[in-house]
Amino acid sequence: MRKMGVKKGDRVVGYLPNSEHAVEAMLAAASIGAIWSSTSPDFGVNGVLDRFSQIQPKLIFSVEAVVYNGKEHSHMEKLQQVVKGLPDLKKVVVIPYVSSREKIDLSKIPNSVFLDDFLATGTSEQAPQLEFEQLPFSHPLFIMFSSGTTGAPKCMVHSAGGTLIQHLKEHLLHGNMTSSDILLCYTTAGWMMWNWMVSILATGAAMVLYDGSPLVPTPNVLWDLVDRIGIRSMARKWKLPSNRSSLEKLWSKEVLSRTLRPWICTGTSLSCRASESDWLACHSAVPVCTVPFVCLRNYIETYSCCKRMFAPSVL
Repeated sequence: MRKMGVKKGDRVVGYLPNSEHAVEAMLAAASIGAIWSSTSPDFGVNGVLDRFSQIQPKLIFSVEAVVYNGKEHSHMEKLQQVVKGLPDLKKVVVIPYVSSREKIDLSKIPNSVFLDDFLATGTSEQAPQLEFEQLPFSHPLFIMFSSGTTGAPKCMVHSAGGTLIQHLKEHLLHGNMTSSDILLCYTTAGWMMWNWMVSILATGAAMVLYDGSPLVPTPNVLWDLVDRIGIRSMARKWKLPSNRSSLEKLWSKEVLSRTLRPWICTGTSLSCRASESDWLACHSAVPVCTVPFVCLRNYIETYSCCKRMFAPSVL
């Protein structure tokens, strides 16, 4: 990034799935004082331009295609239109996500380069030395956007220091996460929960980056990951099954009692009664369940979550 001229205060954006590439690009941008913003591939061209055109990014990272529900969806035509609508872009970095680079045609996207070639420019003898920019507490880290349901999406800038303190409070105090834990947050790079998830790295914990349908290849795919990897905390937007037979199909007492705690519901404001009934339904299906149920309400404006916890000892 430094080699191509990105400097403190410049905007770097991602039009990316929830993958290691998005995390790496964000961390790289933050390390030199650039400001990160992202949307996910399910955004249409207008939705992306409504957001990114306001912040005049210098660099964009994207992919050539994504896979959802077992089907491949080309991303190149949308990317081409987005690039045309962002005249301040100096470089477009394309990541071969589904196909090999030999099968990807970049000729219609100006100033485009494959990720490997972009990285190679930073390893030459003329490349700048690795140095982490020292910045004030209030230096901008992320630019988030409102939903756009009442007009054009509105920019909201969040500082590095404020974001770190708020998210550490939520992960360490509310989530009780430790450096030996693993978090799975079912999210896209276009939702504030993605940024919240990445902050778990500051605790020393690990995270699982899941991209795709939560029901493919089976409805149990996320729970299979919990069991196989030993995930301690899972966050996702959901409404729990309310009957015992459905719950018994989704969760085994072995998985719930061995690894998962807490169990986090995000993206919707559940009432105390609704949240309590959901947890009780799970407890009825799996009597040995000792998993605290945490309801998060997400706020883009304050970049934080309001929580309501239902613990087994209380219920």
